[in-house]
Amino acid sequence: MATALITAADHPTGLGTARALAEVDVRLIGLCRNPASRFCRSRLWHRLVAVPGDEAYLEILVEIGRSAAERIVLFPTQDELVLLLSNNREELEKYYDFVLPERATVDLLMDKTAFHRWAEAHQFPVPESHVVESQTELNHVLEHIEYPIAIKPLFRTSNWQIKSPVDKILKLASRAELHDIRFDLFDCAPRFLIQRWIEGGDSGVHFCLVYVDRTGRELDYYTGRKLLQWPRLTGSTAIGVGTDDGELHDLTKKVMAAANFIGLGSVEVKKSKTDDRYYITEPTVGRNNMQSYIAVAGGVNLTLAAFDDASASHHHWDPKRRRAVWIEEYSLLQAFLHGLKQRELGLMAILRQMHGTISLGSFSLRDPMPLLLLGRDIVRGQLRRWSKRLTAQRAHEPRDD
Repeated sequence: MATALITAADHPTGLGTARALAEVDVRLIGLCRNPASRFCRSRLWHRLVAVPGDEAYLEILVEIGRSAAERIVLFPTQDELVLLLSNNREELEKYYDFVLPERATVDLLMDKTAFHRWAEAHQFPVPESHVVESQTELNHVLEHIEYPIAIKPLFRTSNWQIKSPVDKILKLASRAELHDIRFDLFDCAPRFLIQRWIEGGDSGVHFCLVYVDRTGRELDYYTGRKLLQWPRLTGSTAIGVGTDDGELHDLTKKVMAAANFIGLGSVEVKKSKTDDRYYITEPTVGRNNMQSYIAVAGGVNLTLAAFDDASASHHHWDPKRRRAVWIEEYSLLQAFLHGLKQRELGLMAILRQMHGTISLGSFSLRDPMPLLLLGRDIVRGQLRRWSKRLTAQRAHEPRDD
């Protein structure tokens, strides 16, 4: 039996990657930082390996590779692990099979600041942006740019995910809102991209997922768009739906060809309400995205294509492209509760667009445990909040002396 190792087994992206490979006879090893995560309780994992910290990943990968009887296909599912793989490919190629662009391409597509300069030079559509590397440069840009704006780290570092665990980017409506950021930006990343905000809601965000084999030939693709994000406007996908978007696919092919891209990747864009044009917001290199399983539900298994190309396998797969819907249950719940509270969410309008083959981030009929544990955690969290409120109320009640 062949073996695949998937990082971030404690995250929806890791579990989605595992589920994409569950259709074939593959032994699945998951690396995780949080073994108690509901995603680690999936029945798909044959083995889970806990990683105590970021600095331990390389040592553990080498240890697993050395002890394996056969080569392992490696699927990184975090930006920092893609960089680790790219920067240590000579060592890891001794034990693992993977398809990754040249180091210069990985660095280019990973670094939002470098990618923006490159995209402008190649005349690809990107919003007005400024690169800042210090608080002084940031202050200067904030004095002169037109608001609203988006602040993006060069990539989502581990420090960024600790300080801003749900927001992929930060949106500022005015200079004064900089003071609402409760952490030092430059403690999280050395460079930031300051971009003019592209007007439009969550449904204006579109994506094209691709796999390009080691010869540079695109094996397949899948386009989609987001219906809902959490947090709204700045977060990750809560609901995504498949599309048939030839314009976006053509743009993605041009970007990937110009960058000499191979492997798993994607291009995300936002359609501006102002001029009805697509603007590239970020590429992804060397890994799946959180919503990438929508392609599998839509009849296009890009992860299996990556496995076969990396390992020189030949599993039979016959793509039957169809419209699909992907839902991350917890993000959906949070977004709807917030929307109902703020009376800002067009719930029925979103539901009307949710037609197609539905797949869920936590649940499948063959693998129900992650969703059951999510329900348990939600109930426990609500009970803790009720208990705290009750304790606070009792503390303020007058006492009889």
